[in-house]
Amino acid sequence: MKIKIGYWDLVGNEKIYSQLIRTETLVGSKEDIFKEFYKRNNSLRYCNGSYWKFISEIVQKEYKEIFYPKYNTASHYYGNFVD
Repeated sequence: MKIKIGYWDLVGNEKIYSQLIRTETLVGSKEDIFKEFYKRNNSLRYCNGSYWKFISEIVQKEYKEIFYPKYNTASHYYGNFVD
């Protein structure tokens, strides 16, 4: 399976807004892709305004409703991503 993700960051001098900076395609099972996506966003937790987002709103919704509630635990958040 291939799923496209986008990296967003804050830009602008007078008016600051989020802008899509680049896109990447993740390959693997849906669960593996969701885990990689979670790790990437978790690594940005101290970077205000920077985040990854799925290009497909359908995949984004599935991630938020199914995967995120299951895997957003304290041990995962602090880097001990164990299944």
